Amino acid sequence: MRAILRCFHPSSWNVLFIFIMLGIFAGLFAWFSFNLIHYFMANVRYISQYGAYALQEGGLRQAIELVASGYLAIAFYVYFKACEVELVVKLRDRAGAKEPHPKVD
Repeated sequence: MRAILRCFHPSSWNVLFIFIMLGIFAGLFAWFSFNLIHYFMANVRYISQYGAYALQEGGLRQAIELVASGYLAIAFYVYFKACEVELVVKLRDRAGAKEPHPKVD
């Protein structure tokens, strides 16, 4: 179980792998959030215009799928931000380790 949890925790990843995953999560966030508001508003208009008939024809199912897609986009954004923070921390640590310590007189 710990090995599975370790796979999803960016602090255990290599810097290059974090950078690659940062790009993947940014792309997935963009893909899942693209026109999400437009589709959701069209669904609301469809349901409000046709009422119960729209719900029978799948309007409610589509609204639920749009909400789920929104939450998935949020999850990808959170992983994007986690990778960003972890990458910055690791790069700062790496840069700080290479700098010589100042001499104290």
